[in-house]
Amino acid sequence: MLSVRLVATILLLASMLVPRAIAQDAGEPSPEFKAWWKKLTEGGSLGPNIDGISLEFDVEHRMPIPPEAEIKAMRAMVGDKPDHPLREYLQRIDQVSVHGFPVTKVTLWRIDNEWRINRSTVNSANEYVDSGWANGVAWKVTDKQLFVDDQAGIETSRHRLDAAGTDLSTLVSRSLSCMLSHTAAQGIETRPRMSDERMWTLNAEMPLEDGGVRTVEASGTWDGQAGTIERSVVIDKDASGSEVSRSTIKATDWTPLPGSGLLIARVASHEVEDSEGSFTITSTLKGVRDFSRQEFESLVRVPSAQNPDAIRGPLTYTQVTDKRDSKEVLLARDASGQFSPMTLPQPGSLDRSRLRLLGWVLLAVLCMTFVFIRARASRG
Repeated sequence: MLSVRLVATILLLASMLVPRAIAQDAGEPSPEFKAWWKKLTEGGSLGPNIDGISLEFDVEHRMPIPPEAEIKAMRAMVGDKPDHPLREYLQRIDQVSVHGFPVTKVTLWRIDNEWRINRSTVNSANEYVDSGWANGVAWKVTDKQLFVDDQAGIETSRHRLDAAGTDLSTLVSRSLSCMLSHTAAQGIETRPRMSDERMWTLNAEMPLEDGGVRTVEASGTWDGQAGTIERSVVIDKDASGSEVSRSTIKATDWTPLPGSGLLIARVASHEVEDSEGSFTITSTLKGVRDFSRQEFESLVRVPSAQNPDAIRGPLTYTQVTDKRDSKEVLLARDASGQFSPMTLPQPGSLDRSRLRLLGWVLLAVLCMTFVFIRARASRG
């Protein structure tokens, strides 16, 4: 029979261990939180599921403006050379000084892996740039041109017509998960911990192929049913531990996204810093609405000049490039509105402006090659 002193000792040890076990589990999220987190990140690089929900954003792109002295120096380099590579960059700086940083109106639709994204930017070369992907066919249409390609052509093309789908997924992931769904798709183990009943944090890292490391930090709120991501930071470091790039997203003004069980940020600001400089993209949510499968099918079909588009109405493009079935069909619209095969310029008939542009490109390549050789020599 156990002595009274031994029983008391056992009870004392048990009372010391129980609070310690409770403390160890204090940061473990609830089952409800884990279900929300799974819904938030399981879409991977596509972002959270928004099937049947159309989102409209204003997307502003900000870039650093060089000091006036540098701008003057670039203008002197460009001079009266119409095809100088810096001319377009200077034109963008001039537009920013007059109109402010460009804002693109973006509307997107998605069901499963099929989608449409519409974009229009004030003072742009095109009134709009719309893209779609459905039934194994990708297309892009502007007020001037239509491009069409199929899966086989896309896989061998340098300029993929389905690239706009990445922009769509980035917008969705930025405003719903601060890009953490992308982070999870990269293989980083994302395990949030509760810092208290209403706040959570995340710290994770993964090795990179070059010997460096990628670290992820994030934090947000939890109300017992749904959560927010207020900030996420992804930092890449090289093998020596030096920071190579930093991506910071801050999201505010969260609101329920109907039918999804998720919240969406009305404003999400994404700042990227690397060796080439920095830029900031700010997405502002302007509208949310439901759409049907029937409406979606009319939105993603290949545009046709013979039928008004569901969004743009009558289409005005005058050139068509169709690369389906491993062929390349080029068409041009004549004054009567009819399309016929386009006549391509004969070899050797390039105009002087194109030759000048080619000269500038070759000069730039030679200069970069020279700098590279000098750099390699200096390391040796």
